[in-house]
Amino acid sequence: MGRSMLIIVMGVIITLSMSQTNLFSTLSQIEKKTNNYAMGTSVSNLAHSGAEIAMQNLRNDSDWRAQGMTVQTANGLITLTTTEMGTDTLLITARGTSLEFDHTVNYMVLQTTTTLPVPDFQGAMAIDTDNFVFSLGGSAEINGNDVSGTCDAQPGVAVTSETGAVKVGTNSRIKGDPDGKAGIVEGGSFAEAQELIKILENSPYATHITDPNYIGDFGSVDNPGVFLIDRKVRLSGGMTDGYGIMVIRAGGELEMEGELDLSGNFTFNGLMIFENAYSLDARGTPTINGSILIGSTNDVTVPIYITGNVKFNYDCSAQKHAQLAAENVVINNNRFTAISVFE
Repeated sequence: MGRSMLIIVMGVIITLSMSQTNLFSTLSQIEKKTNNYAMGTSVSNLAHSGAEIAMQNLRNDSDWRAQGMTVQTANGLITLTTTEMGTDTLLITARGTSLEFDHTVNYMVLQTTTTLPVPDFQGAMAIDTDNFVFSLGGSAEINGNDVSGTCDAQPGVAVTSETGAVKVGTNSRIKGDPDGKAGIVEGGSFAEAQELIKILENSPYATHITDPNYIGDFGSVDNPGVFLIDRKVRLSGGMTDGYGIMVIRAGGELEMEGELDLSGNFTFNGLMIFENAYSLDARGTPTINGSILIGSTNDVTVPIYITGNVKFNYDCSAQKHAQLAAENVVINNNRFTAISVFE
């Protein structure tokens, strides 16, 4: 009996030992598979991160290319290669490696060029809201006859409705087509201007004017600029001529902010945009050659008071100053979109 019991006990112990060994083996395999899965996921993430790095580099510089470029990270190594697949298609190959694990992804990328929405000039002054009051006094003149002599005449003051035309009224110093009054145009361009402002305001190359008595550079024919004004600014005598785009806008969320005081003999050539501006107060003998666009994004009435000897002239040739200015401050207007991803 004792010997039989001893044999049985020994058998149980051996069986338990074998079960435990099998359990440890199974756990070891599970751990190995878990580690392999984790490392596989890690290098896969590395590869996709590498592709995103390449995409960001392309957005910053459309001419950027990589041939075996490496990026060392805390989780492993990324290797990047780009291959031209056509005039507007690029293949990004990104490989992530860590220890003996690696993973490769391929992004097929389409390059497109974003068209900057610079509004077409609709006249010497375009008022794209019915919520305004208008006064044209002194010897001020708004001339819709193209001063470059290359384009047909436009309204001196362009409005979008009969209501706007009535508010402008009749005045012999409004010239163009029609003469002596505002002209009604179909569809305003202020919505397009707002889209443009969103692009320009975030550019590090745009000039934000904060000095209330600013005396500085306003661009040139060959290098027009973008100038954003968020507060009351006086542009007076001694200023050089300006070229490009000037935006007078509401400061932050405050309504009725952003007043531009034009005086002296300052001449600006290009597009001037008033966005929720408190007042267009022009005195002295400044000249604007190009177009002025006035609009509102809220219910605040925009007062437009023009006095002195100011001259607002429609100049279709100044459109190129505005377009070039926008392109100058938006250095890279190329868009890169991944159209397919394969691994």
